[in-house]
Amino acid sequence: MSAQRLTNGVMAFFAVLLLFSTPASANNQALAQDIHNAKARGALGETHEGYVAVVDEYKVSPKIKRQVRQINQIRRHKYSTAAVQQGVSIKHIQSYAATRTWQTLPPGFYFMDYKGNWHRKPYPHEIKNTQSRKQSAPQEKRPEHEVDDIVDEIERESTQQSGDAGE
Repeated sequence: MSAQRLTNGVMAFFAVLLLFSTPASANNQALAQDIHNAKARGALGETHEGYVAVVDEYKVSPKIKRQVRQINQIRRHKYSTAAVQQGVSIKHIQSYAATRTWQTLPPGFYFMDYKGNWHRKPYPHEIKNTQSRKQSAPQEKRPEHEVDDIVDEIERESTQQSGDAGE
C-alpha cells in the first residue's frame, strides 16, 4: 500500500470522526487539564504503543487512573478502526501515533521505550549537542503533517470522550 494512499485514507477516516465528535464540556476540559497536569508533574506518561500510562503510582488519584483507562479504551478502538480501514496492523498505527507523540511531547514529560523504561524528555538547555538544537526554517505543510494533525485529534477526542463516559 502506498504511503499517499494510507495518508489519504487515514485523513478521511479521522475527518469523519471529527465531524461526529461531541463538543468538549467544561467537565471534559477540566479532566483534560487534570491529565495534562499529571503528565507535567511526572505522574503519567506516553508509551511506545500510543497509550497513556502511570509513571508513579503514588502521584495518581483513583479518578485519574480511571480516566487513563477510559482514554486508552477510546484510543485502542480508534487505532483498531483505523488499522482495519487502512489494511495495516494496529501496531503500525500505534507506532506512528507513539512516534508523533514523542516528537511533540513537551520537555519534562515522560515516554516509555519499547523495553518498558521511562525517560524524561530533556529541556533544550540539557542537550549537550548544540547542533541538535538548531532552529530550522518553517516547512511547507506536507501530507505527513496532516496525518500528524489527525493523531493529535485522536488524543484530544479520547480525552474528551473519556470525560463524557465518566459523567
